[in-house]
Amino acid sequence: MASTSSTPTAAPTSAATAVPPTSEANVSDGYLGATVAQFKAAHGADSGPGAICTAVNACFGIRLVNDESGPAPTYQFAPVSVDGGIVSGYSMNFDTGTTIANAKAEILSWLPRDTTTTYYAIDHTNGSCVLWNVRSPTLARELGTPAIGDPQGDLGITLGYVDANLNTVYDPNNVQHADISVLPDAQTDSC
Repeated sequence: MASTSSTPTAAPTSAATAVPPTSEANVSDGYLGATVAQFKAAHGADSGPGAICTAVNACFGIRLVNDESGPAPTYQFAPVSVDGGIVSGYSMNFDTGTTIANAKAEILSWLPRDTTTTYYAIDHTNGSCVLWNVRSPTLARELGTPAIGDPQGDLGITLGYVDANLNTVYDPNNVQHADISVLPDAQTDSC
């Protein structure tokens, strides 16, 4: 699902554009805890010679260009972390000019419906970004022992963009990526 601020430049070469789940959430819907095959089925994947995506570093979802990627395209989900064959984190990329409200809505559209916020702060240390923690009982079941070892279903999400000077910046009208992992942000963490 592309952010509502603009249209993607092209679809992935190996699958159709992904659509968020509309029924009760399962890992096969393509959120954290899915196998690589389930994530690929939900989002599509791209890799190959000369591409930014390789067999080792597959890219998932729609292709888009934002200020962070420069003239080269990036993908909705790239890079993706995998532990024991299970997706344990990813960067979710957005079109330039995506608002914080749209970015949060898009992130939540790919998480189980029982996801709730446990911490939210705008940090101005070492740059600026949003530090956002969420919890999901569904993810606790999916990611708990022995899968990944996240029995609380806690995720840490950092939102912002990297400017031309490689500074991390939070602008509520220009969120270009969210890093999402099974490691929640501590209140002492910084950008």
